[in-house]
Amino acid sequence: MIYVIMTVISCLLIILSYFFHSTKSEINSNSNSYFLLITGNMLSGILMLGSYFTLFIVGAVRYMVGIDYITYSVYQIPHVLAGDVSVKVESLYREVIKIGFSLSKGTNYQYIFILTQFIIIFFMALAIEKSSKISAFSIFIFVFSTFYAFSLSGMRQSISIAIFLYAATFIEEKYPYKYISLILLASLFHKFALIYLVLYVFKYIKLNLIYCLVSVPGLLLISSSLRKIIVIISNKLNIYPEYFGGVFDTGSYKTVQMVYIILISVILVIIQKLITSESWEENRFFINIQGLLTIIMGMLTIIPTPSRIMYALLPVHIILIPNLIKEIKNKNIRIIVIVGFIILYSLFFYICIIKNNFYGTLPFRMWNF
Repeated sequence: MIYVIMTVISCLLIILSYFFHSTKSEINSNSNSYFLLITGNMLSGILMLGSYFTLFIVGAVRYMVGIDYITYSVYQIPHVLAGDVSVKVESLYREVIKIGFSLSKGTNYQYIFILTQFIIIFFMALAIEKSSKISAFSIFIFVFSTFYAFSLSGMRQSISIAIFLYAATFIEEKYPYKYISLILLASLFHKFALIYLVLYVFKYIKLNLIYCLVSVPGLLLISSSLRKIIVIISNKLNIYPEYFGGVFDTGSYKTVQMVYIILISVILVIIQKLITSESWEENRFFINIQGLLTIIMGMLTIIPTPSRIMYALLPVHIILIPNLIKEIKNKNIRIIVIVGFIILYSLFFYICIIKNNFYGTLPFRMWNF
């Protein structure tokens, strides 16, 4: 299967890139050593680019893969190119559509999807290389958490999510203006990204994952009252008010995704016991978002298109889980945890993508260039 093969190749290339990477402190001060430093790092860089290029090219050459590929091809893209300002496409993505169409000399839409995939992978690569302590495992989670498949469908939102993951790196570095600027950029692709501005306050609070888990049954009991409040806020802020009461407001959700989120919180509670409190607090921002995700599980039946809400936050696992695993000092326990996550994600991927084909990414077809 192409997505599995893609993941294996990408992970192997990124592992090899770090094998060849060297620093000045690791070599002797002679000309031969510096030559090895330069050539080794050049090879490392090429392998790293190859790793992310693998993730890019699969999404770039797809044809009629992903639910929104068809939707964009028959509705959004033609309307934007016709100058229809009423179609719901944010300003910066309108420019992506126009540039992509011009690159094809007006013959097809494929370059629009190529540009889209490039932007997603570009910011995802920046986020992983800047923040992840185990890049290969981050790439594995990127694909097997099904976010990669989601990105082939919810394209504008996926761009904004990838930018958010990169922007989040500046929170720990205490550069709020960079974070805010990047989130505003993300909102020009998908205005739902503005919610990430509110998430900045999560840097200053401490959610207890155990309390978040306990809250889920209670939230399910008061869901009807919560829905009224959410509808009022949506109408006041004009954030997709048409979704409530519309065709997407079915009250249905995918149980496997709910189980996955709750199970991740349970596992993180266990991991917390295996690492130092300092290491736990270093990841506080993403831990708080996982807590928020858990709370949202108690409100799935009252939120339209709940999977899109989940995927707006779920990708924090791409950075959070590898970083927490890296902090487990006992090597044997660390290996057991890694194997456990591989089994969990493989099962999740099988259920969501191979068996149920969420987001319409199978069968895979290639564009005939």
